[in-house]
Amino acid sequence: MKNKKYKLPLQLGTILRKEQHPTCANIGESIAQNIHLIILTSFGEHRYDRKYGCSLWESDFAVVPQVKKWQNEMSKNLGSTIEKHEKRLNKVLVSIKIDQEEFMDPVDQKVKRIKKRIQVEVKGKLRKTNEDFSFHDIVYYSPVSLD
Repeated sequence: MKNKKYKLPLQLGTILRKEQHPTCANIGESIAQNIHLIILTSFGEHRYDRKYGCSLWESDFAVVPQVKKWQNEMSKNLGSTIEKHEKRLNKVLVSIKIDQEEFMDPVDQKVKRIKKRIQVEVKGKLRKTNEDFSFHDIVYYSPVSLD
């Protein structure tokens, strides 16, 4: 069981029934799942490690006056968190870009919602093999409804 890397979301019923739970195809997929989970978790949310997560959610709904500065600060913070909680990677570089996406009503073609979109790119090296690792994720937050 030590070497099994289960796919998310965990299906605990499957495990308890001693049935085959889907596993990750390779170490890269397992690392990608962990990084995705780090990005979606706010600090203090993880019961056993209050420092597991991402500072991104501390600024949800905040007005960001200096976007470049915010992007650089978030990239640095997320990079540090990933290095701390993903020991299978080293030489981690994180790039974050923020913009917004408009969601149109299919009937009248008017903008109904606007969401901030954060694009996260993580690059690094696998510790064991020194192979390149790359991960890209998009996270939406701070919804604005125009109804």
